[in-house]
Amino acid sequence: AGGTLWLSLPPATALPLTLNSEGGEGGHPAGGKGGVGALLSSRPRAENGFRDLAIAGPEAGYACQPAGHWASGTLFEDNGAGQVSAAFNGRHDEGETFLSGWPVALLEADGKPLMQTRTDPVGGFVLRLDEADSHGQPLLVQVTAPAGWSLPRPPALDGNPGRQQGRQWRWPIRATADQHSGPLNLGWLARPGWQGPADRQLAPGATAVLTFRYQATVSGAVRFGAEPQPAGSLLMDRNCSGDSEEWQASDSPWWPVHAGEQWCVRMPVKMGEQSVRLTVSATTRPAGQTRPWPAQAQTVNLQPAP
Repeated sequence: AGGTLWLSLPPATALPLTLNSEGGEGGHPAGGKGGVGALLSSRPRAENGFRDLAIAGPEAGYACQPAGHWASGTLFEDNGAGQVSAAFNGRHDEGETFLSGWPVALLEADGKPLMQTRTDPVGGFVLRLDEADSHGQPLLVQVTAPAGWSLPRPPALDGNPGRQQGRQWRWPIRATADQHSGPLNLGWLARPGWQGPADRQLAPGATAVLTFRYQATVSGAVRFGAEPQPAGSLLMDRNCSGDSEEWQASDSPWWPVHAGEQWCVRMPVKMGEQSVRLTVSATTRPAGQTRPWPAQAQTVNLQPAP
């Protein structure tokens, strides 16, 4: 009788492990003392992958289990938070956040769920089939993203490109015993946060300062605009610290921004006799890209207090 030994380690775990790869003499029940062994890992591994091991003979302390097909991968923010030049490269780099709790599923060819899981605290997932369930049938690996997230560089899996259906991405695979699909490393980007103040009433002749907040999810540049154009200058507070600088909205400069920063745009207003509708927009241009993302707009309605 024979089989394949499945030895899986949690992703991003450094485990100094020695495996006796020579086996015992003559298939001794205890597995023998084995050979000198080999070091499997001596440094942290960020990807959720498996290393092929050539093993012969019985192994003390390990059970040999017939292996089916399995798929694995890691989800992370590919926004260059640690280094701008590392954004959108399809690899997890220092400073970029792992994405935990995202739904991942293995589907039959007709879309019927076969197996479901969620990414672990370091963004990893594993979908594993028994040998009896791995007989060459076509399957789909599916990842469901929260609203506002995109996959700028979708990789292939087993040579097959991914296909997007709404917030879901799917990759076709073929389940074959003792075979692995992956690691599927997915670098995601979140839409920047852009929030405006609530509608309000002001007494005619009264003044107020409206604050719009921008949360950067990627490094690059951002540009703000207002419609209609304010009578005076807008105020830019780069860290929402209260220390603002003036600039004319009509100039629309591109401001350098780093992933994780929060900016405040403040608009001084003076209430007249009529209601007014003000719209302030934020346009993000990620580093290394010539075309900006679509503008995000927030609108506030001001009404004269009775």
